[in-house]
Amino acid sequence: MSGAKLVSTPFGGSEESPYESIMKEVGVEDEWCAEAYLGTDYSDITEDMLKKSTQKYLAFRFLNNSLNFEKSISIKRKIVDPKLETVDTLFDVKNGIPSDKVEVVEHPASEYFIRYLRPSQTYQGSIAGYVDRRTVDDKHIFGEDTLYVSTDGQGSHTYSYVSSFEFILNSNVAVLIPKKDMNINEKLYYSLCITINRFKYSYGRKPKGNRLKTLLIPNIPPAFVYKTIFENILEDWREIFK
Repeated sequence: MSGAKLVSTPFGGSEESPYESIMKEVGVEDEWCAEAYLGTDYSDITEDMLKKSTQKYLAFRFLNNSLNFEKSISIKRKIVDPKLETVDTLFDVKNGIPSDKVEVVEHPASEYFIRYLRPSQTYQGSIAGYVDRRTVDDKHIFGEDTLYVSTDGQGSHTYSYVSSFEFILNSNVAVLIPKKDMNINEKLYYSLCITINRFKYSYGRKPKGNRLKTLLIPNIPPAFVYKTIFENILEDWREIFK
């Protein structure tokens, strides 16, 4: 169970023995399942995982003629005291439109049609079809480089990605809008942070509403996120496509 960690504090035990069992008294307002009290070991997310995620992001842009080989990523100042904070401390969480409230078509009929996203365990699979942007309020349209997460579906819940395109959301998908400026490396890292929490949820226990908003994630990415991973991949590709 990658990413799973029985965090014994503050309910008993110690951080030196994180895999021992724990006990907690629960009441009628609490969740009666172990998953609700499991913590996540974010050190499982490696530089290689981020590199692979970045390659997938860039490959989609390349295949859809939207890759800018000259794009560079600003390096942000690192916080020296990392800690865990809730998702809604770092992001505004917004939900999408139910599928019965929009007309979804298989292929775009004009330049006004943009992608309509559904829950999916793959990036490409999250595209359910296309919706005429003129038929929805602008507040439901999100731009490229937006972080989104599947909030429903036994095979697709919790998978998170960063978009390469404008889109409209299904109601079973949520977007995470950063409350402070984030570069693409940071967004890709947080997409991995959300996805690694998949073990905490199931079809009956969905990562929706407060469960998603109160999920604990690092308030600052590790140092490797600020390396030139993005630029190095683009440089390698420039050499290939010369």
